This record gives sequence, C-alpha cells and structure tokens, in this order.
Amino acid sequence: MKGLGFIDPVIHYDLSFSQGSGSCFDAEINLETIFNSDKIGKRLKRICLWYKKAYNEDPIYIVKNSWANHYCHEKTRSIEHVFGSNRPILKKLFKFAENFITDFYRIECKSIHKSLEDDFLDQQSEESFKEACEANEWEFYDDGSLV
Repeated sequence: MKGLGFIDPVIHYDLSFSQGSGSCFDAEINLETIFNSDKIGKRLKRICLWYKKAYNEDPIYIVKNSWANHYCHEKTRSIEHVFGSNRPILKKLFKFAENFITDFYRIECKSIHKSLEDDFLDQQSEESFKEACEANEWEFYDDGSLV
C-alpha cells in the first residue's frame, strides 16, 4: 500500500456480511505518490500539485470518523488536515483534490474487502474442506463425528 501513497496502514475489516461490514484502514498519506498515479489526468495533477504545495509541511491522515462506532466499511474514515486559506477559489480547488483522495482511498478499501471476502468464501467452500480433510487425514463416521 506504500506504493499507492498510504504510509504505515492499519487495516480494519468485518466479514460478517451485515450492516457495517467492509474494510478500511488508517494511514498517513503521501500526496506525491498518490498525485503521480497513472490514474489521474494532467489537469487533475496540476490541481493536486497546488494542493501538495499548500500541505508540504503538514501531514495528512486518514482517521476514523467520530460517528463510525464499530463499523469497518470505507465510509467510516475521513481525511484529517488543517487548511487555513479563506480564498474561495483555493477552497474549491482543494476540496476537489480532497474528494479525489477520498475516492481513491475508498476504491482501495473496496479492493481490500473484495480480496478478503473472496479468500473467506474460498476457505468456507466444500472443496476447501475436502482438501483440509485430506491434508490432515481426517475421517468421519456417518454421524459426523471424527474417527
């Protein structure tokens, strides 16, 4: 994840297939890495570089929202930073860049969750159970108890 611009991520997940189920992470953001991504166009890169210059000294973090409670989906985290400009045009540009970072983050969270969910479902499959039984030489009686 460092290659995507997220430093020292701490991943949280819930695979219960219920409300609040999902994945997210807390991390410091490396703006340079995110903004040099191939996923953004030249115009957006210029806006993002202005954003980066404004925050060059101040770290930006992804942190838990106060209302998030115990949920783990991608919308339970937000970007935390301080922006001191009162100029409306800069506020709009920076809000645009911030929205891009948030969307980028949420896409990565969904990707993590999909991967975890696929692994979980694979481990719960009948085929996976048969493989575990063979590897451990488990045998069962007709009533399901272990031989």
